[in-house]
Amino acid sequence: MRERDFIRQNRSKWEEFEKLFGNARSEPRRLTELYVQITEDLSYARTFYPNRSVRAYLNTLSQRVFQRIYRNRRNTAHDFQNFWAFQLPGEFWSARIDLLISLMVFLGAVAIGLLSSVHNTDFATLILGQDYVDMTRQNIANGDPMLVYKDSPPGIMFLRIFSNNLFVDAITFTMGIIYAIGTLFIMLYNGIMVGTFQYFFVEYGLLGESALAIWQHGTLEMSAMVIAGAAGLTMGRGIAFPGTYTRLQAFRLSAVRGFRMMVLVFFMTLIAALIESWVTRHTEIPDSIRVMVIAVSLFLVLGYVVWYPMQLARSGLLEKFQIRTLPARNLDPIQLDQTRSAGDLFTLAFRHYQSLARPLISRILLGSLLLAALFTYARSWIPMHDLVLDVPLTASGPMAFIGSIGEYLQLTLQFGDYRAAPWLAPVNLAGYFLVFTTVIRLFGQYAGWPPAIERRDHGNWRRNLSVLGALSFGQLLLFLPQPEARLVFILFFPLVALWACIAWWEGATLTDGLARAIQLIRVDWMNCLGAYLGTGLVCLVSLFIVNSPLFGFYTQFLQANLPPDSLLVSRLPAALIVFQAYAAFFLVLPLLFGTMAGYYFHARELDEGNGLRNRIQNLGHSQNRGQR
Repeated sequence: MRERDFIRQNRSKWEEFEKLFGNARSEPRRLTELYVQITEDLSYARTFYPNRSVRAYLNTLSQRVFQRIYRNRRNTAHDFQNFWAFQLPGEFWSARIDLLISLMVFLGAVAIGLLSSVHNTDFATLILGQDYVDMTRQNIANGDPMLVYKDSPPGIMFLRIFSNNLFVDAITFTMGIIYAIGTLFIMLYNGIMVGTFQYFFVEYGLLGESALAIWQHGTLEMSAMVIAGAAGLTMGRGIAFPGTYTRLQAFRLSAVRGFRMMVLVFFMTLIAALIESWVTRHTEIPDSIRVMVIAVSLFLVLGYVVWYPMQLARSGLLEKFQIRTLPARNLDPIQLDQTRSAGDLFTLAFRHYQSLARPLISRILLGSLLLAALFTYARSWIPMHDLVLDVPLTASGPMAFIGSIGEYLQLTLQFGDYRAAPWLAPVNLAGYFLVFTTVIRLFGQYAGWPPAIERRDHGNWRRNLSVLGALSFGQLLLFLPQPEARLVFILFFPLVALWACIAWWEGATLTDGLARAIQLIRVDWMNCLGAYLGTGLVCLVSLFIVNSPLFGFYTQFLQANLPPDSLLVSRLPAALIVFQAYAAFFLVLPLLFGTMAGYYFHARELDEGNGLRNRIQNLGHSQNRGQR
């Protein structure tokens, strides 16, 4: 058939499709029929009119459909509604036994704290600390027992309380990776602390006043802790009892389920911190209103976490939202030109890490060893300022370990305090650059690259400078006052990593790269945030495991087997702290870079649809060959 006859024969159909496609109220069935016919016309045109305008016209028409399909697939409002209305309640229903265990452990620990305080008047000092007990006693003597909630500006108090409580919840969840034992241990300690804290006011006849003040925010705060414990138990149970799955597959499944529950924990902790910072301080609020706040909080928690999932389960609406299967262990080759969920981006980061683990780990360990030797040698003439390098990672008992776990993490975080030691900035920037380039270059082994992008670039010094500029922005944030600098750095890290990816692969200038990074983050920011938080939690628990007294025993072992008067014994703690801090951080950093690199291709595919377009075109060619 000649091209002119082909156009005349199908023109009315194409015009009708364009008209219906632009009308939001068009008949879906008719639109689908026309789309199928246009797809067949496009396959025909590719075969018989490959270089003619009709093929270009039909291809453009199809591209509009493909792009709308992708944008409809990421219907954020619909996904948001399904998550809160069905998926999350479904996870709570599946984890109802874990929720019950978490609640029973927490209540049992509270009872232990209460009974121990009754029988031992010094128990509060042991658990809460001498300084806090003395301060509270002074507040009670001054006639304002709740002064602790009023002594800081609300904004500063909110940041401090929210970050601390979220930190505790995150640790409660992530410690489930140790077969749920770590989660139970932390739940036990926190419950004992709550029971001891409450009874401390009972001793002074302040049960009513303290309960009304504390449980205004404590209802949501403690409920979030119980849910975080259930999330940790869910993850730990999956690892301990994988069933028919491999242990890695069971971990992936249980970690995703636990992470979904942690989404609610985040918002509950946020609201509790807002109440504690702005409402609890007003002890003059009538008791009836404070009781109502507590009752409403408890009603909402029990309604959403217990009653609502039970009703959904009885109605059968949860079945289509529950995860039943996992992909096989032999996964398909990585294809970059496709969209991915937050869980898929999480998996991609780990798969990529596995492919580069051998060269990367050896370089990081060697580099950390050299830094440890340099720090140890140069301590006498390089200003160390407030760096803590002589603290052994040991603990007298399990309670001391949990109570000091934040202090152990500070041993790593202190190397990011540039206000204390500015010379750390170029050292860390060099490490960031080397890790980033190693991670990015190995993405060149995968298929599905977008057009107009280079897989590898080893010699372009301008591009390397652009990458260094993007990474330097993140380092500059750490010159802000601590601890706010760390929070700002964590918040801006996805933007910085995406900015560096754009500088490397697209060769963009610093300003263009920043604008492009903001654009790509806005394409699917919820997916970006979900993947970043999931990977970040894994990195956080890894840092906790490394920066713990459990890893301090080797210090004592080495010191016990070296001559006590040797110079090596005196310098060994500092060398081990430096090695441990840099090795731990730079071993988890590739996961974060890999996650954001995966999001870069995900966002480009959502925004441009190149992969879907190629798959449709290949499908059209295959259908045409079949017709021949």
